Amino acid sequence: MKKKFISKIGLGTAQFGLDYGVTNLDGITPESQVQEIINFSRENNIKLIDTSINYGKSELVLGKANINSFDVITKVPRIANSKSYYHDYSSLLGQSIQKLQINSLSGVLFHDANDLLSKDGMDKFNAMKELKAEGLVDRIGVSVYDVASTYDIINNFEIDIVQGPLNIFDRRFLTSGLLKDLKKSSIEFHARSIFLQGILLSNSYKTINYFRKWSKLFLKFDEKVNNSCLTPLAICLAFVFEIEDIDNVIVGVQDLNQLKEILHSLGKEICLDDFDDIYSNDIDLVNPGKWRLS
Repeated sequence: MKKKFISKIGLGTAQFGLDYGVTNLDGITPESQVQEIINFSRENNIKLIDTSINYGKSELVLGKANINSFDVITKVPRIANSKSYYHDYSSLLGQSIQKLQINSLSGVLFHDANDLLSKDGMDKFNAMKELKAEGLVDRIGVSVYDVASTYDIINNFEIDIVQGPLNIFDRRFLTSGLLKDLKKSSIEFHARSIFLQGILLSNSYKTINYFRKWSKLFLKFDEKVNNSCLTPLAICLAFVFEIEDIDNVIVGVQDLNQLKEILHSLGKEICLDDFDDIYSNDIDLVNPGKWRLS
């Protein structure tokens, strides 16, 4: 049973190149630990790696770890007013492939949805399509943050992958019907932020003033967790893996123990009805880009 779940896991790598995440107290993952994570992932049939040009030295570190057997997806930063988007993207992806020490990319995502929604968005997309036709990349996608802009994109571009946030608190992509529409259009959906940057796995709402506004919601979640006899990790995983329209689930880890704990916690059964009232539509909570922590 766990094999079915593991096949959907994508390894998030922001921590391999950046001091990333509100609950990350250890900084950037050491290269020796990255190698252990990659080896363990390979041995346990995790196939997908999700990275980005914007993740500091992540691509370089991954390249040293021998990731030839993985499907690798990277993200390109926003580019504006270019004389040749084809040249710019060709150069960026060529550098990524060289750093990653692979032959081609399984996918490339526009890291900023506004890249495609800008006036020259179609020029950018057509340039990426040329690179796809040349075999540099297999699939083209976009990283999104909200439902409305996602519909704008899939209605105007031949997108292969949409990566967006989805967790037990943030259900916008689920309740809107967007996931069903993506499935009908044969567009893959990759869920990220399934732990809400780790906030759902910690008591940070008690120590970080910003989150106290939503303390009632967090306390209700804690109560449900306690009544379930499961860990917050197992519940967060069970929630997303119950959703059939999710093709891949991106999990970021700081060290090997975290990845082992995730695999150990897969496949736990929960009654989703018990968690129906555990959600928020407050964008200031569910979108980490809106957080003001200092």
